[in-house]
Amino acid sequence: MPVVDGPFDAPDDHLLEYESSYPDVVAAGSLVAALQAEADRAGHRFTAEPVDVPGLRRVAAEVTDGFRSTRVLMGYNDRNYLGPGSSRSFGVTCWAGRVQMASGRTPELPEAAAVAYSWLQAPRVRVLVAQWPFLDTCQLAEAYERGEAIPVLWHRLRARAAEDPRLRDLVEAAYEQPRL
Repeated sequence: MPVVDGPFDAPDDHLLEYESSYPDVVAAGSLVAALQAEADRAGHRFTAEPVDVPGLRRVAAEVTDGFRSTRVLMGYNDRNYLGPGSSRSFGVTCWAGRVQMASGRTPELPEAAAVAYSWLQAPRVRVLVAQWPFLDTCQLAEAYERGEAIPVLWHRLRARAAEDPRLRDLVEAAYEQPRL
């Protein structure tokens, strides 16, 4: 009898549609197993875990230490993203708590595993992005890392509100309140 992950998931052959682009993942049975195999092969000490979202259990994986985490997600039909003839990509996002610190795409599972391992070693986000050029970060992530996210968020909110006269006065009044 086929195994089903949840009420909306397909049986075990769910990964077969990915076979031409992700033969290593299909052979391993899931992205979690394939990512763990890459980590073990490279000597990265971490445990890949499934992402608890129905329908993603075989095509997504997470590595976490409780605060820092990396999610890896198999792309489906990403030819437009990576260029003609390419249909394989792994989306990689690095998180600090609930803040996305860096993200990018790579066609190489060993790179995705290496990023997950690197992020767990607690580098600054700029160091991580310099080490893995396919990753990008943003001003807010860097400000969060410095403990300065609130001023950046206020700057963004005020800039957006400046374009809407109905919102501008409210946002400016709130900005004048030091406790906010």
